[in-house]
Amino acid sequence: MTKGNKAHLALKIDISKAYDRVDWGFLRGVLNRMGFAEKWIHWMMMCVTSVHYSVLVNLDAIGPVEPGRGLRQGDPLSPYLSILISEGENLTEVSHLMSLLDIYADAAGQEINLPKLEVFFSRNLSVPTQEDLANIMGVRHVLGTGKYLGLPSMIGRSKRSIFSFIKDRIWNRINSWKGRSYLEQNMGVLCDLFDYSVVRDILQVPLTEEVVEDRMVWKDDVSGNYIVRSGYRSWRKHQESGGLVKEGVNWSDLWSITAPSGVKHLLWRICSDCLPSKVGLIQHHVPCSPICQLCGHNYEDDWHVFVGCSETFSCWQSAGLTDIISPRLHKFQDLRSFIFDICMKEDRYTVGRVAVMLEGLWKNRNDFVWHNEKEDASKLGWLAFHKWQDWFMAQNIREPQLDNGEVVSWNPAPIGSFKCNVDAAFNKRVGTTNRGWCMRNDHGNFVVAGTAWDGSTFSVLEAEALDLKEAISSVIMLHNALTTFESDSQQVVQALSSNTPGSSEFFSIINSIKLLLLDFPYFEVKFIKRQANMVAHTLAKTANSWSRRCMFDVIPPCITLYLINESS
Repeated sequence: MTKGNKAHLALKIDISKAYDRVDWGFLRGVLNRMGFAEKWIHWMMMCVTSVHYSVLVNLDAIGPVEPGRGLRQGDPLSPYLSILISEGENLTEVSHLMSLLDIYADAAGQEINLPKLEVFFSRNLSVPTQEDLANIMGVRHVLGTGKYLGLPSMIGRSKRSIFSFIKDRIWNRINSWKGRSYLEQNMGVLCDLFDYSVVRDILQVPLTEEVVEDRMVWKDDVSGNYIVRSGYRSWRKHQESGGLVKEGVNWSDLWSITAPSGVKHLLWRICSDCLPSKVGLIQHHVPCSPICQLCGHNYEDDWHVFVGCSETFSCWQSAGLTDIISPRLHKFQDLRSFIFDICMKEDRYTVGRVAVMLEGLWKNRNDFVWHNEKEDASKLGWLAFHKWQDWFMAQNIREPQLDNGEVVSWNPAPIGSFKCNVDAAFNKRVGTTNRGWCMRNDHGNFVVAGTAWDGSTFSVLEAEALDLKEAISSVIMLHNALTTFESDSQQVVQALSSNTPGSSEFFSIINSIKLLLLDFPYFEVKFIKRQANMVAHTLAKTANSWSRRCMFDVIPPCITLYLINESS
């Protein structure tokens, strides 16, 4: 209940040694009152009362000792009898709740475990009043009553959200062993249909409930949709893995140099073998003379234009770059390897000067070919140096400064709300995908946490999105208060606010999270840096220390220090 003048509370009771203290007379009375047949009651009591004990005194057995209370631990009948006994609690409503508990304890022969009692209040009751009532009753105030016998103690309006964890648990069980074992048992059939490498890829595909039918997905883009950019990158990767592109090439080294963008584009054209030198034109069936027009002696290929021509080398000398160029002239035979070696081994400012010099040489060559005009070699080197220097000053580029030492820290939620941090991690040693989340109140105090791990290997984004979804579902099950969820995956947070369509498993998970957020508009998802997300990160890293899915209502030892530091 969230509105109105009438507030409610729910008290969660913990019975101390519940099975050991069940009074047999009370059990028979409850069964009689509930209308069970006398013969059936007699059978049940025979099962319960047939127990007896012996005591060793000086190695002599004394007994038998006939008890008058208790249910057998491990007996499949005991849980059901315990539930029936709990029904005996439904006595006439009385005004004093704690007195009722005493009456129940005396009648049933039970002992109330006061330190473990919990009370939950409806949201339309003010926070100070809730705290006062909890203090009067002497019990712990909690946000939710958790589970009893594996089911939620309280059920709200959204039955689908409350019981979604049952579907998740069943699906994860199927995903972890049933479906996987079926595939593994039919390895022979799969191997008859596909190569072993394909079978291995099939078995490594994680199964998620968000994907309800098979569909074509472009795996080289996070959206699952084909775009030209990702197609080009995939093609380049295929070429490099097939030896068609020389090893040791990193295009980011080229694009990160300190030079104008047009100069970088020229370097890319050179390294992609798409520069129209004389030899290059002939290779593309353009009729022309292969002889260099500057020197009139040698074939004009890329190497000759930029470093091989006698006219060219004088320009490098005037630019003061011969110590960069000369050692590489005998080491490399192609201009592509020559340029990439400079990009990788020289600082980005020196590479920028080299790149601007290359642009000046190409422009000088084109001016002579098309307009019969060219600059003197010494002047060309001087012009290239001052062009780069003028551009550098205009951009106001400086050396990267050291971090100013600013510490990124976690901050508590606003007053009256909660904050839940989530993170995912991978355990390469055992091949699992781990997830962890931790919820704290507006004072930074621990409320609840959870961990999970799966045998399937998800992608980084899929794991982060699954962790966020699981945290949201758990918070919905516990309570519906105002909560901010923080993730250190910026792509996940951006995907939630984007309307870009996608067909990948990642986007299927994102869409399911969006549906949850539509039902609970007071939930919010934000990005946070890893330094301020260490509690969730630590839980994810250590998730293998517990069962496949685990929830904590007390602080796990692995995050104690982080919680102390961040709440101080």
